[in-house]
Amino acid sequence: MILPGKILTSALPVIQGNTTSFTLDGKKDESLDAAAKLYEAPVVITAEAGGLKFRSLWIQRPSDARIPRTEKA
Repeated sequence: MILPGKILTSALPVIQGNTTSFTLDGKKDESLDAAAKLYEAPVVITAEAGGLKFRSLWIQRPSDARIPRTEKA
């Protein structure tokens, strides 16, 4: 996955600048185990904005209701 800004954290094992990735090798058990872990939890990737501009920030509530956040962080 290539994003406009630098990758800060990623659930995927390989991070290089603004790219994060995962390579699956079906011949290696450790590769299959790592792939299985990706199905157990959401894949979360955080990155710098890289020039993207957002009109407002959004926060996620446990009820899955999206509420605009207008105050500055």
